[in-house]
Amino acid sequence: MTEIVVPYHVVKEGDSLGAICWRLKDEYGDRRDWREIADGIIRDNNKKSSYVYIGERLNVRPQVPEKKMKSRLEKADGLGMHE
Repeated sequence: MTEIVVPYHVVKEGDSLGAICWRLKDEYGDRRDWREIADGIIRDNNKKSSYVYIGERLNVRPQVPEKKMKSRLEKADGLGMHE
């Protein structure tokens, strides 16, 4: 497993911490339980609760399986992002 740091996630109307965690699981293939991801977001952002607010910027650290990470890097190379 490789841990990557996504610059941040900006909370949009209708977002909840749970929904953000599920989105990270789907997008990055993070295999942790959504509650474990949520605990990390709360800890990394020094939050006292799980409430999120529109416009809030959250640091997120999804754990990405090596295979998925390689695929993402290959796509980025095809776009000329890694030179």
